Amino acid sequence: MREQDTAKPTTIRGERPPIRHVRTRSVHRTRRGIAGALLLAVILVLVLASTAFAFPDVLSNHPYLTAITALSDRGVISGYQTGKFGPQDLVKRQQFAKMIVRDLGFPVTTSDICTFKDVDPSNNPADPLYPDHYVAVAATKLLVQGYPADNTFRPLNSITRRQVITMIVRAAGPALIHPPTDWNGDLDYSDPTHGDNIRIAEFNGLTDGLVGLSRTWDSGAFATRGECAQMLYNLSLLLTPPGVQVNADGSGDYPTIEAAVANIDTGTTIFLGPGQFVLSDTLVVDFSFNLVGSGMNQTAVTCKNTVLVVDSVSFSAQDLTFLCTGTADSAHGVVSQDATVDFQRCRFAGGVRVGEDGGDGLYLLGTTAATVSDCAAESNDLNGIELADTADATLTGNTCINNGQTGIILFNDATGSLSHNTCSNNTLDGITLLDDASALVEKSLCTGNGQDGIFFGGRSSGICRTNECSNNQWGIYIDPTANPTIAGDNSLHGNTVVNLYDGRAL
Repeated sequence: MREQDTAKPTTIRGERPPIRHVRTRSVHRTRRGIAGALLLAVILVLVLASTAFAFPDVLSNHPYLTAITALSDRGVISGYQTGKFGPQDLVKRQQFAKMIVRDLGFPVTTSDICTFKDVDPSNNPADPLYPDHYVAVAATKLLVQGYPADNTFRPLNSITRRQVITMIVRAAGPALIHPPTDWNGDLDYSDPTHGDNIRIAEFNGLTDGLVGLSRTWDSGAFATRGECAQMLYNLSLLLTPPGVQVNADGSGDYPTIEAAVANIDTGTTIFLGPGQFVLSDTLVVDFSFNLVGSGMNQTAVTCKNTVLVVDSVSFSAQDLTFLCTGTADSAHGVVSQDATVDFQRCRFAGGVRVGEDGGDGLYLLGTTAATVSDCAAESNDLNGIELADTADATLTGNTCINNGQTGIILFNDATGSLSHNTCSNNTLDGITLLDDASALVEKSLCTGNGQDGIFFGGRSSGICRTNECSNNQWGIYIDPTANPTIAGDNSLHGNTVVNLYDGRAL
């Protein structure tokens, strides 16, 4: 047990004033109005309401409800355009390759080349990595072997239960405990190719929760979407580090998040169930642990002040919303100072700007090193995500919308790699670099912002390529003193003043 540090910071070092662009333009610095308050109320309602059923064909009595909901919240699986999930539908081999790669969190890029001769390249602009690049990663990670005799994968064949089991056993690897030689469970292990893996999977709980398990359960039958979800969920549980459970109703290992933090050891994971967790004051993270919710739209940690401050330690959070619910005092959603942080599938909302203080969803400063992926920063008085001082961040696949100034902003000597982010409907800019900040900005969508899609001010620099900037006033705006490299493959269209303004050319 550790002693809790009850000291709460009253200010954050390095607090930035509102941004000041070189050119004369209208800058909105208003506090959150009725519309902003309504947006935050909607966020909280969505979080609480989504603890119900994500799919109309997966109701409270469905045997795979927990697994389907958990994987859906993490973006591992999704439903059909009809809104249904189809738990009894069969799964193609290439579909399961994508599922397991996403479940394990492996990065997938167009550089991952598939060598199976029968896997077609993607022709879907909405999912340019499927199927070939996902299958390539699955093969590289030794999750699949295909059919070596003819170098095929047979991607459109329905996958069998035993094939799913073998893939998840390969994925589990060293986390598995091999059963004693005299141990026998409920299943049939006679298949010469997959029998040993079926036995190992059952012993390690990877088949737990499947309907109808017995000696006559046919492992050669085609796996359904529900069964695949259950086995992937079991794999996630096996690979998740041990931790403690806290539930919104006070049940679990500790009644509150604060109580858990006061008692856990360094490196512990706190698992939060669905619902709203109300903090009495800012939670100061001064030792390393992990915080894992049940989904960005399932779990909300709220506070009238800044929700979380991470100071000079390592910290990670996944699958939850950080929401500032106050209006009177300045506050950020989350602050990281001189820390190493990793945020995945989190929402940062409700930052309050009072005078010259507060207002960011996620504020990274000092020497912070951050990875932020598949997160949302929305409805903050100032910025969605701010980097200051010498902070460095990799920002990938984030959505920064409806913020009072900018979606993503870098100050001072901050650096970063910004890829596949969506920054839209912010009062000022989608993405801003000021002072001596430098970043790679690529493959991002900046649309519908009040002034710029992407703005390079001060002496900022970096590379700007393959972005789409539309329906702003300026698509990309470069101050005369800034020095970024602007590639020719940016898509700039529909901006009301000019698509590209380069002050260096004047």
